[in-house]
Amino acid sequence: MRLSLFLSMLFLIFSCKEKPELEMDIKTVNINLNRNNNQYLKEYHPEKRGQEVEIQFIKNKNNNKLYGIMSCSYNSNFILDNNDFSFETFRCDSNFPVYIKFEKNTSEKYKLLVTRSPNSKRKYFKIGFRKIIFPNKYYSFGSYWEKVENNKYEILWSEPIKFEN
Repeated sequence: MRLSLFLSMLFLIFSCKEKPELEMDIKTVNINLNRNNNQYLKEYHPEKRGQEVEIQFIKNKNNNKLYGIMSCSYNSNFILDNNDFSFETFRCDSNFPVYIKFEKNTSEKYKLLVTRSPNSKRKYFKIGFRKIIFPNKYYSFGSYWEKVENNKYEILWSEPIKFEN
């Protein structure tokens, strides 16, 4: 009896993982994008096929952390786990870092266009979020890029995402 109770307690202790502070919820919202149905690919990369993903952050713990995110070139905050995939960028003239304190269980949604190299056979990729954290909202554009260029951030990785093309 004691052994089974002890084993049950051990199982509960090791099976109850604490939720991470921040998670990404990623949904594919548009597949099979190509030069026929996407103006950006038609103009700049007619040889590529794309897939649009939507990222929403889920904050599991209350804290006062501010995350730096570019105001319109969101792809600057994300990386991919291999070179067969890339983010396509769009023109955005008023691009600057904004500092966001994600509220518990909600966040803005960020859409990114992911393309696969024409010769690649890979079907899966992961997206990493560069967790660029600041103590307050009064940091400059330069301090944001200094953190990016010197890798002063952690990376929050997604689960594998299937490229549907």
